[in-house]
Amino acid sequence: MNLEQALGLLWGTTAHTAAYGLRALVENANNLVHDKYLHLDRGYTKLMGLAKRKFVLAFVLAVVNRKIAVAWEAKEAERSAWECRSKAHAAQLRGEDAPKAPSAATLRQRRARAAKRDRLAASAAPTPSRATAARLVSSRQ
Repeated sequence: MNLEQALGLLWGTTAHTAAYGLRALVENANNLVHDKYLHLDRGYTKLMGLAKRKFVLAFVLAVVNRKIAVAWEAKEAERSAWECRSKAHAAQLRGEDAPKAPSAATLRQRRARAAKRDRLAASAAPTPSRATAARLVSSRQ
C-alpha cells in the first residue's frame, strides 16, 4: 500500500476514480481467472519455484484470453443474427417484403469461391525445395 492509499483519496475526485477504476479492473480479471474460466485455487499446480509458476501462469492466461475471445466472437455472431432477424421483422411490420434467403445455387457458388480462396492461400505457403531439404539432411549427419 502506498502513501496515497494509506491516507485515502477524496471520494469523487479524478484521482479516486482512477485508483478505484484500476482496482475494479484487477478484481474483474481475478474473477475471470479464478471462477468463470479456470477455477484456479491454491494448489492448481505442483511446480516448485516462482519462475516455473510464472511460466505456466503465462500459458494459463493465454488460454483464458483465447476463451474470452471465442466467447466474444460467438456473442457477436449471435448479435448480428439477431439484428438481421429484427430488421426483417421491422420490415414485415412496415408492410415491406422481407429479404429473401439466397438460393441454393448462390450458396454453392459462395462455397466454391471460398474453397478456391483457401486452396490458393494454401498453395502460396512456402514449401522447402528439394535442395533445401538435402542441405538439412547433410548438415544433420
